[in-house]
Order: sequence, then structure tokens, then C-alpha cells
Amino acid sequence: LPKIKAWIDENNPGDPLIPFSVALEERLAPLDDEERKEEEERIGAASALPRIITAGYSSLDLIRYFTCGPDEVRAWTIRNGTKAPQAAGVIHSDFENKFVCGEIMSFEDLKEHGSEAATKAAGKVRQQGKPYVMVDGDIAYWKAGQ
Repeated sequence: LPKIKAWIDENNPGDPLIPFSVALEERLAPLDDEERKEEEERIGAASALPRIITAGYSSLDLIRYFTCGPDEVRAWTIRNGTKAPQAAGVIHSDFENKFVCGEIMSFEDLKEHGSEAATKAAGKVRQQGKPYVMVDGDIAYWKAGQ
């Protein structure tokens, strides 16, 4: 690792080095969350995947926004600085082409108020138009014309 770190420092100063074990990741992958935590505690090592994903998003300047329905919550990956119509277009081009607005709430507001209805009642759901720049963790409900 020292030679790799020296190369990174020389060629790409500031870039992260995240050591990981493929064998460990393969061992942990099939386990559920509780089993994974127990196994990590037992062997004294943790999965590096969360750090790898976070570093990858950061290095590539990516963020996530969410859409929610009665049966699923979905995360969508977009570039930081993406405006609402283009974010909606990640789901389907018609959402971008016929964009009207988005109802946006932050994940933090939803977490604080406990439900979509309580978040709306607190005035934390905003209608945003075409100039709105998406923020990491936004929850969006898109409205598109016909």
C-alpha cells in the first residue's frame, strides 16, 4: 500500500486510497444487515463498500434524489447542479420534455416530521419550476403536461 499511496500522492494529490478485501466483501455480501454486523464484529473488520460508494459519488460529483410511490422508494443518480427538468428526465424523457413542476421535500424534513402529510402540513413541501437545482436527498413528485 505505501507504493500505491506514494503514486496517488504524486499523480493525483488528495485522491482517496480505500483498501478493501474482495474475499471479505464476498463473505459479507449474502448476509442480512444483522448477520453482517455480527460477522464484522467477530472478525474485527468492516465492509469498505460504503466508503467506496461515497468516495465514488464525491469524485464523480454525483448526488441522489428519491421518488416514492405506494409500493417502492427509488433513488436516482444525477450530477450535482442538475436542474429539475433534467433530473425528471432521468426517469423518462417525457418527464423532461413536458415538465411542469416538481413537488420537492428534503429527506431531513421528512425524517423530522415523520410522514409526507405532516411534512406538507408543516409547509416543507415546495413546488419548484424549471430553474430549480436539485439538492442531494431531495424527494420529488414530478408533474408533466400531456
